[in-house]
Order: sequence, then structure tokens, then C-alpha cells
Amino acid sequence: MSVRRRFRLLALATALCTGMAGLPACAPDADGRQAGPTATCAELAEQYGSFPAGTTVTVATSFTGVEAERFNASVADFSRCTGVTIVQNGSDELENQLRAELGGSATDLADIAVVPQPGLVTDLARHGRIVPLPEAVGANTELGWDRIWSDAGRVDGELYGAPLMASLKSFIWYSPVAFERAGYEVPTTWDELVALTDKVVADHPDGSVTPWCLGASDGATTGWPVSDWLEDGLLAIHGTGAYDQWASHDVPVDAPVAVSTLDSLDSLLLAKGHVAGGRAGVVSMTMEEAGAELVSGTCLMLHASSSFETVLPPGTTVTDADGAHGVTVSASPTEAASTPAGQPGEAGEPTPAGQPDDAGQPDDAGQSNGAGEPGEAGQPDEAGRSDDAGEPDDVGQPTPAGDPDNAGWAPSEGTPSEGAASGAYTGAPASTATATPTPVRTGGVVSAFLLPAIETDSTSNPVLVGGDYLVALKVSDASTAVMSYLTSSVWAQTRLSLGGVASANHGVDAAGASSPVAQEASRILQSRQSVVRIDASDMMPSAVGTQVMWGALTKWARGETSSVAALATAEAAWPKKG
Repeated sequence: MSVRRRFRLLALATALCTGMAGLPACAPDADGRQAGPTATCAELAEQYGSFPAGTTVTVATSFTGVEAERFNASVADFSRCTGVTIVQNGSDELENQLRAELGGSATDLADIAVVPQPGLVTDLARHGRIVPLPEAVGANTELGWDRIWSDAGRVDGELYGAPLMASLKSFIWYSPVAFERAGYEVPTTWDELVALTDKVVADHPDGSVTPWCLGASDGATTGWPVSDWLEDGLLAIHGTGAYDQWASHDVPVDAPVAVSTLDSLDSLLLAKGHVAGGRAGVVSMTMEEAGAELVSGTCLMLHASSSFETVLPPGTTVTDADGAHGVTVSASPTEAASTPAGQPGEAGEPTPAGQPDDAGQPDDAGQSNGAGEPGEAGQPDEAGRSDDAGEPDDVGQPTPAGDPDNAGWAPSEGTPSEGAASGAYTGAPASTATATPTPVRTGGVVSAFLLPAIETDSTSNPVLVGGDYLVALKVSDASTAVMSYLTSSVWAQTRLSLGGVASANHGVDAAGASSPVAQEASRILQSRQSVVRIDASDMMPSAVGTQVMWGALTKWARGETSSVAALATAEAAWPKKG
């Protein structure tokens, strides 16, 4: 059975566009399908008001780069139609900026803010730094979002944080092209995932290709990808009951269920030959660099959220499980991200001959363009292997005759030699068999499947989610109008179409998402049948979840401390009652 037929996601239910009060009608697209809620300029002005020239609302966010550009693009029509100038102050230091004001009065930092964890909402509310949201915002939240999302933004029964954007964190990113050529099948159970991991290691005893990519380096927030693995692993292995007890601190952070999860992840991810760069590589490699490794084919699976497409190398093709309906990752929100440039053919191969050989991988990701670079198709590489048609590749699969390396496939040039990369990461073990790793051919094509749970019943497969929340530092007529718009289905549809996010808002058409993976994520998040759990570290007190625990898990991943000691460190940071 092919990988295509084995691909499994949850049963999906697409949200319906309606003409209910508070929800604009959905406009049909060029094919006559419902394309999601829209609003004319006159409708925006009528609903949210017209404001005099010079009216400004400042929004503090953690958005930078492309993410900031996309946010600005999402509010451009609102500003033009209402006269409100929205000034976004994006910073990597948002949490520190907000925390510096804990216990103080309102400042000029911003009128409103978008925060990345609901746990921060609770902290800010308890210290009087933010105020309850206006009734119109609460009405939008109740209409569009399930209770699990709105409850996360409530403090003592008051709504202080409104969900804006969502991400599905339980995805395993992979290349359907690489899996097809290698004869690997997408796992549907945890045991199958373990077996696949072991098979990839056995197929590549020299370590030239690893089953897993993992990059935990992220400056002051280093370690959060490991935390995501812990939470998702606990949910998948032990189920929702155990997860809920642990996430709510009914059992301590270092409870046996969490320790056993870390031990399972140690065997799955961090054993010799299991992860690109080894333990040292995990804690020095960024997620962007890990994504470049995935696209190059030097590692085959990566745990990341639905928004991971935003950090993939530009030019990467994101597809569905069949390798079809591909869209090309763009670095700019103004580019046609949904344009099927480089759309794969029947076998998932990009059809346009002459597609860039580097599959969009930037040179500054530590990729070497020097030694080991193959010449024309059929020229032996450094290891003495021939790329002639019919010669077995690194996974033992013969290359089909007439399938030259330059016909849309990402060749092995540009892949860093073991220990010779110039900046991607350090600590990678040197290969003893070849001078350069031989990547699995991906064609620059990636997709995603859900992390399988121990239970085999697909309807019970729980998923881990995260989201950004809107909070108010102070309220005015103009800021209320902006907040009402940002929590509307019209804004949610606009932001979804710009890429990099999913939406759990039931008033949004998931088909309007920027890629097949984002579409599937949105449908899963909107489905009433989905079993959804919010990221535990995002809900914990920040002193635990986003500070101490991330650092402790980094030390664990590096091999400097045990699973018991790492989690005990996080437990010790939990605020004491009374």
C-alpha cells in the first residue's frame, strides 16, 4: 500500500458560512465555491464607524519580519475604510515589555496587544495590567470559537483574552516524495512510528540520513520545541485524562507520567543516529535550520505546528498527502502564496524542469556549495556513487530511467558535509562511511501527518494546539472598533488567506487557507469531532512553562541532566499557594 493511501488525519468537518447576525455573507470565488466572509468598504465603515483623521490605535505584538507584514496587510482595508491608523509595534521582547509594567498603571506601550500564550493573559490580568474586553469582542468570541479557546482567555469569569489565530501543533512534517521513493509508509500508530524510526536508522547505518530533525535553539526562548514534544508525546502516549491532570497541575510537573514520556522521547528522538546533528545539534540548531535539513532530505521527519511553512526555505512546495495541490512557500505576503508554482505531478515531482536545484534552501543555512557537489546527471559523486538512471539511491530504491537529477529533483549539492557546515549548527558527528551525507530526494516537496496516538481509533486521536490572544491595555471607541474587527470572521478570513496561520473560528472557510496543510489544520480545528488540548506550557504560570521548563528541557536534550531532574526543576518553580 502506498504512502498516499496510508495518510491519515482526523475526520474533518468544514465550517459553514452563514448569513447569521454578526456574520457577513460568504462570497463565491471564481469557481462558484464559498470563499469565506467578506465586507465592502461601506460595510466596514457602517459596522465599525468612521473616525477623524489622525485617529491612531497602537498594537503591541511579537510579530517581526514576514509575520508583521502579514498582520499589517490584514488590517489595511479596515484602516482605509474607517480612518483608524493601526500602528503595530512588533518586538521579540514583547513579554518582557509587558512584564516590566506588571503592577503599574497604563503606559504608552500600546492600546492593545497580541500575546502568544494564554498563561500570560492570566498573569497580566492578575496584576491589573490589562482590562476586561468590550462586550462586542466577547460576542464575537462566543460566536466563532469553541469554549476551550475562550475559557483560556478568562480570568475569574471575565474575558481578558480573545483568541485570534490558532496553530495545530501535532503535525509531523515529511516529504511524501521521499517516503514514496524509499518505500516508507506514514505511521498510523505510535508503535508504527517507532518502527519507522528504527527502519530509517537501519537503512542508513552511516548516519548520513536520520529519521528526525529537531532544532531547539531560539535565543532567550531556546527549548520550546522540546516542550512541544513533551506535551504532544504525553497526550499521544497517555491520553487526555493524564494530560489534563498534568497540565492543570493536579499532579506535579515531574509526575511519573511526564518522566516516562520524556524517556520514551529520548529513545525515539535522541538515540544515536536518530536526529540530525545528535544531541549537540538539537540545542544549537534553529527550527529554520532544521527545516532546511528536512527539505534537503538529510532527515525525514520534523515535529512542528501548522505554521511551520513560514520558516521553510522559500521555494519549498507544500502539498497534500498525494503530492498534489502544491503551493510554493513565499517570503512575502504580497506574493501569490497559493499559486501552484512548481505543482507536483502524479508522483509528487515538481513538473517544471529547471526548478532551482537547491529547492529554495538559502546558502546562509550552513549549506555548503563546495566539495561533494555533483556535476551533470550521471557524474559520480564524491563517494564514488553514480547518479545514472537505474543506480540504487541511498534508500535502496532504483532511480527510474529517464528521471535525471535536474528534472525538478533537489540534488545532493548544497548539503553540508558532516562536521563541515559553516554555521547551521555545531556538534554534528562526523560520518565514517562517506565524505558527504547522501540526502533522500525530496524534490523540495513537503507535507504533514498527525502524530499518531497509542489508540488506533482515528476519532479519538487528540491534537495539541496553540494560539495568539488579543488583550486590551486601555479602551477607547477607536480601540474597541479595532478589537471588534480583529475578532470578526471577516478579519480571520483575511488573515488566513495571507498564510502562516490556521483558524479555529467557525465563521471562516478553511478552504481559504494558504496551503493544503493549513487547510487541513483549519478543518481539524473547526471540527466538532476533534479532541483538542491547549499547549500546557502556554497555560502554566509563565515562571514555569515559558521560563524554567524550557531551559531545563534544553539541558535534558543536551544530555546534561536526567528526565527526572529536568522536570523536578520545573516543578520547583511552580508558585507556592498561600
